[in-house]
Amino acid sequence: MKYFLKCWKHFYDFKGIADKKEIDSFNFYNTTIIIVCIVVDIFCHIPNIYNLPNIYFGTLTISYFILSFLPSIAVETRHYNYSKKSFRLIWIAILELIFIGMIVYGIICRI
Repeated sequence: MKYFLKCWKHFYDFKGIADKKEIDSFNFYNTTIIIVCIVVDIFCHIPNIYNLPNIYFGTLTISYFILSFLPSIAVETRHYNYSKKSFRLIWIAILELIFIGMIVYGIICRI
């Protein structure tokens, strides 16, 4: 848990290093919180106030996604610094996810 909190405290720091234990801990707790948010949204019938079409997550889940985006990018960048790889690889992965998301959104909207 201390590594998860460390990532949130240093969400603006893209120049340090993050070892495998730190990134694995952050990803584990982040995924657990996302699953809990989805379950709470489903059981409490929390509506989607962002008015996003074809998005079935509630406000709690979408808000956590938005809040945790920058710390996730920061810890990934620090991990790339630790493994001596270029941080630009992370932006390639983000662009791929956006592109795949656009394709899936296009397919869903046509149905």
